[in-house]
Amino acid sequence: MVIWDLKRKSKLKTLSGHVDEVNAVTYSPGDQHVASGSSSGAVLLHSPVSGLAVGEMRVSDVPGDRGITSLHYSPHRRQMLASSSMDGCVQLWDTGIRRLGQSIPAAAANAPCYQASFSPTSSGLVAAACGDGRVTLLDVNAPGASKGVGSIALGAEAKCLSWRSDGGAIASGAADGRVVIIDPRMLSSSGSVHGGGSAVLYTIAAHMRGGVRDVRWQHAGDGSAAVSEAMNTPASAKMAGGRGLDQTPGTGGNFLFPSPLATGKENAPLGPDRVEAMKEDSRRRVERLMSARGAGGTPEAVAAAARPSPREEGGSSLALTPMIAGGSAHHEPPLGSMESLREMLREMAAEQLEAQRRMIHAEVRNVHVELIKQFHTMQEEQVAMFETLRGAQVDLAKEVAALRKSTSDYARR
Repeated sequence: MVIWDLKRKSKLKTLSGHVDEVNAVTYSPGDQHVASGSSSGAVLLHSPVSGLAVGEMRVSDVPGDRGITSLHYSPHRRQMLASSSMDGCVQLWDTGIRRLGQSIPAAAANAPCYQASFSPTSSGLVAAACGDGRVTLLDVNAPGASKGVGSIALGAEAKCLSWRSDGGAIASGAADGRVVIIDPRMLSSSGSVHGGGSAVLYTIAAHMRGGVRDVRWQHAGDGSAAVSEAMNTPASAKMAGGRGLDQTPGTGGNFLFPSPLATGKENAPLGPDRVEAMKEDSRRRVERLMSARGAGGTPEAVAAAARPSPREEGGSSLALTPMIAGGSAHHEPPLGSMESLREMLREMAAEQLEAQRRMIHAEVRNVHVELIKQFHTMQEEQVAMFETLRGAQVDLAKEVAALRKSTSDYARR
């Protein structure tokens, strides 16, 4: 195994210690260790600084097909490492004391387990992709021997899986080239057959030839961004159910946005021109609100600024236009009330605080990465200085030996 410096495009460290092929590798939270699993069932912990193996753990000393197929650290417990193996089990390791905590059967007899992954949101919940064609959920914190929460049969070997960042969906790759999107909350303990279970949100025919070996969701900046991204997928449309949401055709796929006037009845579809007009009207009202607020106006002036202009009252504003359903107009309370204004200001302040939090988090992470790089550079320089010093000492020893020999020869003469 090799650690690469992508900025300099060079090798940093070469990690060794396994006697057979390495099937899985992952960094620990905080990058203190690099964990690797081999075909013999051994899990090694390496120091990324020195490159040395600092710990070794094994499934069992008894010979057998226990090769490690995947590794994943828990996002909730820094020293808990999950692995899957060819014997169909999911192992939980305590990397702090270098010991196997428990081994949980996940697949049927004589079937391998190809991948195990912790849920990003639920502590102790592990999903396993199994060779018997099932995706299985395990609760590792459950008392007793039975850890199964639910499973679903895909109709082909489940080769891999990946949790969405909000924990609301699992993407699993099958041996027949399909990617199945699963709602983990709908998995039953009986394991529904493919095509008949409500847990399957939708299926993608990803590859016509060969199976899907690895799947990944696109990374999101935070949980809210993940949910926002998920709302633009067919899975989210199916889970949302459409109540209180307007789906606008012709705006780039499944564009969903919350309707302030959702009354439990279907709203009329809106065209792209009206959507843009609504956005512009909302922007103008926010500008008027901020101007009135910044100028120290009275509450009446601020409320007046929140009311729509005569052009906005003509029907382009969704927020203040009454919805006509069954021949009667449903008038909503005006957004110009002080309560609505306070709620709007609170939301704006929360958004600003969240943006500042993300920015500070990114800056701290960049500083941390830069410090690690400087530490590695300083270490390399120290090693180079040590090698130079050792070479100089060797040369000096040779010169001293030559001087002693010449002195001895002169004394004999």
